[in-house]
Amino acid sequence: MNIFILIKLKYASNKSKAQKKLDEALSPIKAKDYGNVLSKKAELLCVALVFDAEKRQITHYAQV
Repeated sequence: MNIFILIKLKYASNKSKAQKKLDEALSPIKAKDYGNVLSKKAELLCVALVFDAEKRQITHYAQV
C-alpha cells in the first residue's frame, strides 16, 4: 500500500492569529478532492499545521 502525505503549513505572527491560520489551512484541503487522483490502493493523509512565531513552535494542527 502506498501512503501519500499532504502538509499545509501556515505562519502566525502571534497566538491570537493561530486559530484563524489553521482554518485558512484546512479550507483548501477540504475543498479540493486530493484523494480522487490516487489509485484505490493508495492512502492520503492530510495535515494542517500552524507555526507560532512568538512561541517558535507548531501550536495548532489538525488532520483531515
